[in-house]
Amino acid sequence: MECGDECLTYEEADARANRLARYLIGRGAGPETVVAVAAPRSLDMVIAVLAVLKSGATYLPIDMAYPPSRIGFMLRDARPLAVVTTGHTLRDLGCDDVPPVVLDDPDTAATIAVLTGSAVTDADRVHPLRPLHPAYLIYTSGSTGTPKGVAVPHAGIASLALTQADRFDVGEGSRVLQLASPGFDVSMMELVMAVATGATLIVPPARTLVGEDLAVVLRDQRISHAVMSPTVLGSIPDGAFPDLRTLIIGIEACPGELVQRWSVGRRMVNAYGPTEATVYVTATGQLSGPDVPPIGGPIAGMRVYVVDGGLGLVPVGVVGELYVAGVGLA
Repeated sequence: MECGDECLTYEEADARANRLARYLIGRGAGPETVVAVAAPRSLDMVIAVLAVLKSGATYLPIDMAYPPSRIGFMLRDARPLAVVTTGHTLRDLGCDDVPPVVLDDPDTAATIAVLTGSAVTDADRVHPLRPLHPAYLIYTSGSTGTPKGVAVPHAGIASLALTQADRFDVGEGSRVLQLASPGFDVSMMELVMAVATGATLIVPPARTLVGEDLAVVLRDQRISHAVMSPTVLGSIPDGAFPDLRTLIIGIEACPGELVQRWSVGRRMVNAYGPTEATVYVTATGQLSGPDVPPIGGPIAGMRVYVVDGGLGLVPVGVVGELYVAGVGLA
């Protein structure tokens, strides 16, 4: 993984995440507990996420760009055991009720550094970790009312990893862009796409990337795989992106002209899914042409049905409601 001039091998990242996971376990973290992560975009942020997952606890992302009222609501509602953060971010967090783990505190860093970096197993955890234990907790936007915490199990992540390795041509040598906000479940999709396949995760500078700024990152960082909304994709000016070989779009309907413009010479896929499943539940094959793309078919471990008001399957071409089933459900 890379962030600016900082680079970590998988061996280095794994050892750092294992040490932090052991520290969190010593603080009581484990299956069915929640640990928040509020850190600037950095490799430390990625290590913190991996450490929470390794401990068996549920990862709660805190996006510091959110209003303080929303951050306070999430922390009160989720009641995390601890928040992994930095000294600067802690001052902005404005929450005295959650015990902090301050990564850049000298005493904390020294304590973590002497822990073993070997693999964390159930023998180390406070309780055995099972596939249906929650892996991460993502809050909905709250556009239809109070934001709701959605707890997604580890089992769904396994299916997500399998689908991405199979459909997106990602693996050793690939360079995956970490573009999404940590408070958005697509960020988990990007992380899994990289670390589950041996690809390199590229964490760009701590700022919103759109338009020409995003184009520069795609070219200079030789990004091969990226996930983005059609709105963000449409902001990128015309130009050559020779390394970008797989582009996954989602979040909103994609205009056909974007498909026609961006699908030439690369794999372009449309993915769809609600927060209440593991990032996405359907995906297309290769897109092309000027038509608005469909949402595709179910990914590994998932099933989808279009039903009527009585929950009966509707005929092909008849409008209905989409029902989702499978291991990816929250």
